[in-house]
Amino acid sequence: MIRAMFQLDRKQRQQLLDIAQFLLRLKNNEITNEDNKAIKYYGSLNRVLENQKKNSTE
Repeated sequence: MIRAMFQLDRKQRQQLLDIAQFLLRLKNNEITNEDNKAIKYYGSLNRVLENQKKNSTE
């Protein structure tokens, strides 16, 4: 895993670190308001993408 991290670019490493920190906060039940907003945003974004995928295959 560590070796794979060094193959990522700077932005990808930061994204991976952000995800790891979020998962740690989730595990410790320390979710912030900002986390909740991001969860709602990405959840709705995911639904939009799924709907677009369904519509394009029909």
